[in-house]
Amino acid sequence: MGTREHKRKAPHSVTVAIVSVSTTRSISEDESGLWIRDEAIREGHQVVSHQLITDDTNVISDTVQTVIGKESPMVLLLTGGTGISPQDLTIEPFRPLFHKNWLPLAHCLPNSATNKLVPPLCCPAPPP
Repeated sequence: MGTREHKRKAPHSVTVAIVSVSTTRSISEDESGLWIRDEAIREGHQVVSHQLITDDTNVISDTVQTVIGKESPMVLLLTGGTGISPQDLTIEPFRPLFHKNWLPLAHCLPNSATNKLVPPLCCPAPPP
């Protein structure tokens, strides 16, 4: 499918669920999640869920399954918990589900604090 056909067939608006992972912030201090929510709304998308949860693999996995089951978002975005400390566990529950390495698309993702484009620390390919 070419670019023109893809754009013609793509939805103009999607439903979005946001799950922010943090052990140190509250929802009102969730700068990344709030930025994602505001940008999604500004671009004409419908935010069906925005939650902040603790950095625990079971909580992350359970929350994602619940959001998918109850809200059926077309897009599910997770933010936070992607650092290198032992407490940063956002990626681990989903590593087996990744089939492609999306890091070449990193230039498409802006940092909400600086509004500069930065590579994400997510979407790794599964181990061989």
